[in-house]
Amino acid sequence: RSSVSWAPVQPCGVLPRPVQVDPGSLYLVATPIGNFWDVSLRASAILQQVDWIAAEDTRYSRILLRRLDEIFVGNPELEKRVIAGKSSKLNASDDDSVPKLEGFGAIRKQEDGDMMTRQSDHEENSNENQIQDEKEIDRTRRQRKRVQVVSHHEHNWHQRVPELVERLALGDSVALISDAGTPGISDPGFELVRACRERQIPVIPVPGPCAAIAALSVSGLPPGSFTFLGFLPSKGRSRRDAIEKISKFSQSVVIYEAPHRLLRLLSELAEDSGVCDRPVVLARELTKRYEEFLRFGSVDEANRWVEATAYEPIGEFTCVIGPPPKSRVPLDEIWDELSNNIVTLNASDMIQSLLDDGISPSAAARCVTKATSLPRKKVYKLALELSKSLGLGQEDCEEEERKAKGLR
Repeated sequence: RSSVSWAPVQPCGVLPRPVQVDPGSLYLVATPIGNFWDVSLRASAILQQVDWIAAEDTRYSRILLRRLDEIFVGNPELEKRVIAGKSSKLNASDDDSVPKLEGFGAIRKQEDGDMMTRQSDHEENSNENQIQDEKEIDRTRRQRKRVQVVSHHEHNWHQRVPELVERLALGDSVALISDAGTPGISDPGFELVRACRERQIPVIPVPGPCAAIAALSVSGLPPGSFTFLGFLPSKGRSRRDAIEKISKFSQSVVIYEAPHRLLRLLSELAEDSGVCDRPVVLARELTKRYEEFLRFGSVDEANRWVEATAYEPIGEFTCVIGPPPKSRVPLDEIWDELSNNIVTLNASDMIQSLLDDGISPSAAARCVTKATSLPRKKVYKLALELSKSLGLGQEDCEEEERKAKGLR
């Protein structure tokens, strides 16, 4: 057995800079769509430091903020590494108390005796630093101001947007969050962002979970190009127009839908001939305990399965509709071809009747072209073919063919 052992992995000597909030800036902070642990460290630090938080529903948001605070209070080491101002030593490259490795996650091989000596020295330095860091964290925590949480939703954004813009203009920092996912997408956050842009107020994204991207990534449907429609209108002509528009998209389509309208959505899509045969994936309760994915070969199949099983939708749904089958010919092309065949058949009957009456192919072509508005060359060619089938003399056929060449 070799006497060489693997030394434990130590943190890199140069850590990322702690998160610091810029005054007078609006932060669009993405929050978890179901699983609390999807929240990022940067989002957590921003929410702990801003002056104001504009939330879609303050009840849900306070639960999130309380859990974040419990994590940071219970983990001083995490707090000092993430939130700005907790420890200046972390950014000092000449700090001897932090081991310097050649790269992040580097592992060294040491002899057993040397490793034990280094670990003992490091533990003594760590104990001294821990006492000093805990005192600094307690002092900073006592000085931290209380973050103000206000509501910002579709019913009060007309009043709230001017108030928040005024706070930002005075130098306060504001974080905008929704109940789940990225604010400004399928919620009234867009109005606040536009107002800030008009006032030249910085708007900073803090990206994170997104139900549309999560569902599309695991759907197995082509993700290269897709259309995001969000929540469709709930009723009326606008909803019918939105349903009809889906058939015109040749790429995947992502839709958000409430559980009480899911069955209606599938029924409406199944009635649309341009959507009924497209594959669909229904993603329910993404990242939550009862997460579920229902995959169907077509929208019509999904609708029939729901009706046959008396399926009761629970929770928010993200519907991913795939592109139409490659073998399917667009309806517009089918109609054009059918129309041309009908007109051609009618023209053929007309020419046949004229030829039977002794009219020459060229004269018959002129008459039919004027009556049907078909291309003259196409009608004349059809007239020549019919004249040959009727046994028109060889010399007459050659004469007519020479006339046809003249038309060309």
